[in-house]
Amino acid sequence: MLYVVGSTPPNSTCTLSVHAAGRKDVPQQLVSGNFREAFMVGPSRKGHVATVQCDGAVLAERRFKYGKDVRFGGELSIDSPYSP
Repeated sequence: MLYVVGSTPPNSTCTLSVHAAGRKDVPQQLVSGNFREAFMVGPSRKGHVATVQCDGAVLAERRFKYGKDVRFGGELSIDSPYSP
């Protein structure tokens, strides 16, 4: 498990997804304002991708290796122009 933290612009419809790199069917969850969302991820040799989309456009994206860039229970900051 890891936590993804970030911010979204006001008055926007935004989603957050965390998935193995290269995966096509990506589940998304709604986020707004300052957020801290928990995700369960499994091992992936290609790594993982965290993406924030607002109103259909990618606002921020970050590639990471679980266990290397972020540890179990750790926080992954996804930077956007609205990050605190």
